[in-house]
Amino acid sequence: MSETEIHVFGIDLGTTYSCIARVDPTGRPEVIYNFEGDAITPSVVFFDGDKRVVGEEARNHAIVSPFQVVEMVKTQMGSDWRFEYDGTSYSPEEISSFILRKVVQDAEAQLGFPVKDVVITCPAYFGVREKTATKNAGEIAGLNVLSIITEPIAAAIANGLQDDRDRVIVVYDLGGGTFDTTLIEVKGGALTVITTDGDHHLGGRQWDEVLVSYCADQWMQTTGMSDNPLDDPEVTQELFQNAEKGKKALTARVKTDVAVAHMGKRELVSVTRETFDGLTKHLLEQTVDLTRKMLAAAAAPEKGHSTFDEILLVGGSTRMPQVKERLEAEFPGSPIKSFDPDLAVAKGAAIYAWKLSLDRMYAERFPDAPADAGVVQQRMTELAAETGVAPDQSGKLMNARTTIVTPRSFGTDAYHDVDGRQVLMVANLIKVNDQLPREKTMRFYTMDANQEAVDCRFFETLSSADSVDLVECQEIGGALLELPANLPGRAPIDVTFKLDEQGLLEVTAREPSGGKFVETQITTEGGISADELTAAAQRSRRLVIS
Repeated sequence: MSETEIHVFGIDLGTTYSCIARVDPTGRPEVIYNFEGDAITPSVVFFDGDKRVVGEEARNHAIVSPFQVVEMVKTQMGSDWRFEYDGTSYSPEEISSFILRKVVQDAEAQLGFPVKDVVITCPAYFGVREKTATKNAGEIAGLNVLSIITEPIAAAIANGLQDDRDRVIVVYDLGGGTFDTTLIEVKGGALTVITTDGDHHLGGRQWDEVLVSYCADQWMQTTGMSDNPLDDPEVTQELFQNAEKGKKALTARVKTDVAVAHMGKRELVSVTRETFDGLTKHLLEQTVDLTRKMLAAAAAPEKGHSTFDEILLVGGSTRMPQVKERLEAEFPGSPIKSFDPDLAVAKGAAIYAWKLSLDRMYAERFPDAPADAGVVQQRMTELAAETGVAPDQSGKLMNARTTIVTPRSFGTDAYHDVDGRQVLMVANLIKVNDQLPREKTMRFYTMDANQEAVDCRFFETLSSADSVDLVECQEIGGALLELPANLPGRAPIDVTFKLDEQGLLEVTAREPSGGKFVETQITTEGGISADELTAAAQRSRRLVIS
């Protein structure tokens, strides 16, 4: 063991599967296998008294105890959705913490030392609420969350360790329950997100749903019975598992059989790859449409990226042959690479965690004034050597510098003149695909003379327009700005939005003449409250995870 070995980890907290990785003592990212001997763990939780079973065993219980099992909880992160069990309400954050504890416990058993400092990944389009929820899940699990980074960035970091050429990459990330499409520029080892788009309700699970419906219909036609298998929760759970196996089989074969058992009758439904591709074509087209939209945003004058060099496939669902075939047809001549689709995100997060730790070591060791670039590089190389990492490998690891963009727009409500009428709309200060960190100040005006206060409300939206209808926006916070006495009408109010690399928003509203101001940090209006966070952490300490 080296004198200063770094114990930090990357966790891909996935919709359908999760994975944990680290940078080993030689400087290479490695996935840590779970207790069952698998690289990935199903993100499924079975509630069993004071015990929470996570993984493959939980999936098996889903067939016989469907109302005690939670799947796809990641799609609810940051929302007000709750799962009720034994008189207690569980948030998506708390349920996700069980998944985190499972992969962490298994890693600790393999490595023989504690897992505490982690970087957790999330989809690129996660906004303030979802990112905060992901961080809270880590805290409930007893982890020190160093950072939340996006899945495309993590995958690109892992890929960059293998190929450090300067290039522009489309990261096409189709997971079990989410889809991201992101344009990333790799230059001098640094990664810059240009634009991103996605859908958190589009993933391999939707392909499964289509196949499940098809097999249920075929069963009814074959048996001549009108009882729909999907009306029985236990049959439905079993059919979902069989359909997922059938989908995976069609990756390597052109035909497979899916078993459907209901009302005492068991039938094998024959499914060809051609049939499956036809049934799910509309889902694949949604991913292509989102990719086109993302590339159009990148080609806009303010971005200026009208071309790319290659497409990187990430996520287990990209193994479906239809994905590569469709992208080849849409982007002829563009190289399409599949790099560790199930594991790349966790590996990239581990590399990023290692880099953050090295930066922290540097700050602690050299708290003096900043030195020139050459001295910094030399010092960083020496620190990396202390951890046991070879110079050629540490150079690549240290270049894991990232610049990301915001997947949402953020603004405040104000009256706009629309065809001679005063209409309340949201004025966007920070817009979709602005690079982070980002700070923007905009001047507004009071409505009336002698106005005592301004009730400032803050919103997020997917629209990049300067002004947006309130119905298209989600309110995320607010603050009351008290004003000096005797202000005239249309007195100026300066509002500043400051969004950091983690997607956390700080807002300041200021009345310039009298020096009155109000500041607030926006985390989340939905999701878990502070009291729920405390209660969840206390419950977590009493629960057994297996």
